[in-house]
Amino acid sequence: MTEAEDTAPRRRRRRRGRLWPGFLALLVLVVVDGVLLAGFLGRHGDDDNDDRPAARDAIAAAPTAVPGPEGTPLLVLDDKARAQNGITVITLKPAPQPEEIAAFGSVLDPAPLSALQREAARARAARDAAAARLAASRADFKRNTALYKDHQNVSAATREASEAAFHADQAALATAEADLRAASENAAQSFGAVLGPELINGGALTTRLVASDEFLVSVTLPPDTDETHAPLLADHPPAQAFFVVSAASGVPSAPLRLISPAPRVDPKSQGKTLFYAAPAGSGVVPGMTLAVFLPGRLRPAGVVVPENAVVWWQGRAWVYLEISPDHFARHPIPTDQPAPGGGFILEWPLPLPQFANATELRLVGPGASAVFSEEFRSHIQLGDEGGDP
Repeated sequence: MTEAEDTAPRRRRRRRGRLWPGFLALLVLVVVDGVLLAGFLGRHGDDDNDDRPAARDAIAAAPTAVPGPEGTPLLVLDDKARAQNGITVITLKPAPQPEEIAAFGSVLDPAPLSALQREAARARAARDAAAARLAASRADFKRNTALYKDHQNVSAATREASEAAFHADQAALATAEADLRAASENAAQSFGAVLGPELINGGALTTRLVASDEFLVSVTLPPDTDETHAPLLADHPPAQAFFVVSAASGVPSAPLRLISPAPRVDPKSQGKTLFYAAPAGSGVVPGMTLAVFLPGRLRPAGVVVPENAVVWWQGRAWVYLEISPDHFARHPIPTDQPAPGGGFILEWPLPLPQFANATELRLVGPGASAVFSEEFRSHIQLGDEGGDP
């Protein structure tokens, strides 16, 4: 072996000896970084779990072995869950409630009212002008007649001319009065014995209606109304009624104030009609059709569910009833009996076995939408693809 061949292996061994401490240091750094990273992730993972809003876990589903009405899940809403989610449970007690008689109303265009008011104003002005001219010509005729008799201080022609003017003004006044009378009859035939004279005389009510400070609503009584109600409503209509645009429209109910029975029946249904006034700012516009409810006789018992207790899902109204202490379930309610102050009137007892002998009804009031949102969210998390949340 030559000296050169012996020297090369020794150089490679020395080079490996110098590199080994570097590899060892790098390996130690990798291990230390891994330990630190694992600790960091573990601590922050715990922090993330700790930072979840408590409300996410506050509303829990009860065991599926005890579903609520309509198969909806039973939700646990204890004091902690209510406080964290701003939920208030209200207690409703049954009491006699007025039976609401449903009718349809139409918001009338104020243009015909304005036209009749202008027509009446012109006829009244023409009558007043004719009356003034007649008063002047009558005085002139009397004066000329007296002067003619007093030694013929005026000519016969002057007296005759003043007499002709007097009779002409009499005829003009009669015509103007006939025009005003026709306008009055037209107003009465169109808008009744109360609103008609108001239009002719420029009263405060018609001024508000023409200015859209109030809206005139024609309410048609249903022809199939119970016979004990229809004559009573037509002859003695309630002074107050209320309307809603639709149950789920978001437009709150608003009061209606009676003006008078209308002079004509509805040409389509042949039902008698009533005139009511709706306040401005109530969400109505001319041409709108309203669901109107007139109070009837008292029913034995019922409960009024306020609007803030109602949630809407798939076109139905729902409330969260307390089925057992701190356990609530979503239950549909009918919407055919709106309450005057908003919400709905439910017949008592509810058609559920749990409430057959109940003396009160407990349900979620303010915060019902939060309960619904949480119920819906929990089903999404569980992957429930059914039609009901």
